[in-house]
Amino acid sequence: MSKEEKKRAKLREKVAKEHKKRSDKLPTSAVINEGQDRFWDYIPLGICLDKDYNENILAWKLRCVARYENEQDYYDSLPSTSLLIAGGTGSGKTVLERGIVNHISNYRSKFQLIGSDVKRIEFCDIKEKFNGVTTDIIATASVVAKLQQMMMSRFKLMEKNQVNSIWKIDNQSVECDYYKIKGIGEPVQFDEFLAVDLELDENSRAYTKLKEIYPEGVQPVVMTAEDIYNTLKVGDRKSLIVKGQTVTKTDIKQVKGKYCPKAVIFMADDLNEIMCSDDYKSVDIIKGALGSIARLGRASGIHLCLCCHRASGSTISTDLKNNIQMSVLLGGFDDGASTLMFEKDISNWSRPEIKGRGFVGTGTELVEMQTFVGGISYF
Repeated sequence: MSKEEKKRAKLREKVAKEHKKRSDKLPTSAVINEGQDRFWDYIPLGICLDKDYNENILAWKLRCVARYENEQDYYDSLPSTSLLIAGGTGSGKTVLERGIVNHISNYRSKFQLIGSDVKRIEFCDIKEKFNGVTTDIIATASVVAKLQQMMMSRFKLMEKNQVNSIWKIDNQSVECDYYKIKGIGEPVQFDEFLAVDLELDENSRAYTKLKEIYPEGVQPVVMTAEDIYNTLKVGDRKSLIVKGQTVTKTDIKQVKGKYCPKAVIFMADDLNEIMCSDDYKSVDIIKGALGSIARLGRASGIHLCLCCHRASGSTISTDLKNNIQMSVLLGGFDDGASTLMFEKDISNWSRPEIKGRGFVGTGTELVEMQTFVGGISYF
């Protein structure tokens, strides 16, 4: 063995020893208590250790803002428009997803949460925490395309008001359309998403396929308040079932109000299932819209939380992956999985025997994390 090879081997041994020491000091379970979840735009994921082995909260930071005065116990991770989560069965991926959902639910006035659950099992018991959940590839393509359109509409609004972030409009008295819907409660802002049950159209080319999925003849979709208004007022639908209420064109009225932006998060439970669909047209729409949002979404407040078993090339494109600054890999994994996520083989560092243990890539940094499993999460 040459001197250079010995030097590299010694360095690897030193790194492995330091990693084991840090890994052993990290708790095997973590609970976030009420009062710790302090910032709406910091979504807590788990516990990690700083350079001095102090426990820090590792959060998905949605915005590039000045540091908060009392965020000393938060790890200094890089803000990221989107989040990628990968992990096999039993890795703790579902628990992490639900912790994210719970945080958003705790700050409902700041968020809209749209879910995609084509397996129709992961979000079935927590649907009330979402603005809406799509359960088929066609509805998913429709709502992702609508999110991209919303992003571009917000850019126009930002340009008109001469700001570089949608959040700066929150301090201005910008008027916009609201819709008062009978039986729904307070007027809803034009870009607010709502859960809608749509009767299948027998004249649609997708009717046969959707009828197999929904034999009862009703497809759950997600529409904005403006879409609902236009569909009933000028479209060919006489009624829609909105949040369980039958709404006709006489039940919805347009009013005015102050524009109040919300962060919109699209959470896909199983990206593998979506991208492997044989509905190539819908898949292409989804790929294009997700790529656009990942590149441009931060200033407009549109974000992605993409979950999968394995982040293969057929599931997530290189362009999409390169525009996600935070990635989480949970459970046991091989060299291929870690290379796909982090461009580095850390398979010998995985701790599959510890539920919820994983690694987070934030920018160029790699951090070991123990995900939260309770506390303020009431599932």
